[in-house]
Amino acid sequence: MIALKNVKKTYTLGKTEVHALRGVSLEIRKGDFVCVMGPSGSGKSTLLNIVGCLDRPNDGEVVINGTNVISLDRNSLADLRASAIGFIFQSFNLIPVLNVYENIEFPLYIKKEKISEADKKDRIMRLIGEVGLTEYVNHKPDELSGGQRQRVAIARALVTKPQIVLADEPTANLDSETARQIVRLMRQLNDEEQVTFVFSTHDQSITEYATSIHRLKDGALAN
Repeated sequence: MIALKNVKKTYTLGKTEVHALRGVSLEIRKGDFVCVMGPSGSGKSTLLNIVGCLDRPNDGEVVINGTNVISLDRNSLADLRASAIGFIFQSFNLIPVLNVYENIEFPLYIKKEKISEADKKDRIMRLIGEVGLTEYVNHKPDELSGGQRQRVAIARALVTKPQIVLADEPTANLDSETARQIVRLMRQLNDEEQVTFVFSTHDQSITEYATSIHRLKDGALAN
């Protein structure tokens, strides 16, 4: 499903070159629950941004569902993101003026999916139930705990029925017990929805749920 072949990414900061990824090659199969580990600055976010078609490598290949995305133009990349990839961020990125239901609904407007109002409501309410927020459906983000906000973000990532969900440090702003609950929930949805999850973390304690672990150090795979 996902294959990276000798992927390199360099950023220029002033007169300094930062080698964020140094020839990374890996494969991720459909239905995997993959953990990318490493300290800050190891290249985790860069790797997820490249897999998510938010950034382009300087060299190498990125193949998603048989397509080398390096060859796609900006509009084609946007279509791929909207149709096949969901995102979960450590800062939640919820829209403050929208309630739980509306935040989860929002990506469907971006995707412009042709779906009836009844089917849309059924899909959103099913996800709200799966992440345990049925009684909070009309609450806005500032009325929710950090863990509850991340549950909204997970449901939002799944509402477009993506094949891949990328989660960049999804537990970084949560206490240790809430972090474990969130990863267990992601693993449960990985099984139930048959969606491939790729999440980054520096927290060793939550890696036990992963089907495979890739460790990054200074932009290169360390395992």
